[in-house]
Amino acid sequence: MAACTMEQEAVASKQQRKAAAVPGSRQKSYFSSRRLLMTPGQVMQAFRKGNEMRRLVTALASLAVVSMLVPSIGLAIEAPVENGVGVLCIFTGEDLASADNVIPVVTAFVPYDLYFVLYNEQITSNNLGGVEFAWRFDPVVSPAILARDLPANALNIGTDYNVIMGFGSGLVTTDNHVRVLHYQLMFLAPLAGPTSVYLEPTVPASIAGEMAYNDFNNPADLRVLKPNSVDGLYTNPVFGLNMTIATESETWGGVKALFR
Repeated sequence: MAACTMEQEAVASKQQRKAAAVPGSRQKSYFSSRRLLMTPGQVMQAFRKGNEMRRLVTALASLAVVSMLVPSIGLAIEAPVENGVGVLCIFTGEDLASADNVIPVVTAFVPYDLYFVLYNEQITSNNLGGVEFAWRFDPVVSPAILARDLPANALNIGTDYNVIMGFGSGLVTTDNHVRVLHYQLMFLAPLAGPTSVYLEPTVPASIAGEMAYNDFNNPADLRVLKPNSVDGLYTNPVFGLNMTIATESETWGGVKALFR
């Protein structure tokens, strides 16, 4: 009897193993019953997050380059160092305590002020007779110019972006600087991304390849004028617009702290 029972149990066990191997059997293997580590929705979410992170890293890298090129961008503004050459700056105001050389977020149909301020003039009379400079946006944008504020008795015989301006009664500097021009601009559409402003020589130029200014009392005394950029190079920007990472709602003010 014991032998018969053992034989019956062996047969039953063999039948159970065969049933487990038959497709469609109700008995599930360990692998068929495992849950996936990630659902398709979670996989897609991870993929999207990866793309967002790559875009963020790319934007940070681009802004890092701009931060190195625009001097002290978004930080406390300081007057250019006196090194024996005149320097032209673009600021958001005349008062250094409240001025900046960046507009972090540009909104369409909102007026913005740009002040062109000359520092460290080297003429003996301290009285400017005229100034030459060109400026441009990169990438190119064409804002509406709401106002042009020239000094008294000044005349610009160039254009808004190729300024060749004489001061009919001279322009005296105070505390080693003077505002030579003020524009109020309005952008009629959102900017596509970070936008830089460059200063360049005019066409034609009184001094080949350079911006320039002269002495009111001695007009023949022409002096080189350099941009307030890194190394005083025309290939480096002096002002930044729309320095924002929109996907992270992070303004330039937050990003620049990474590079201090």
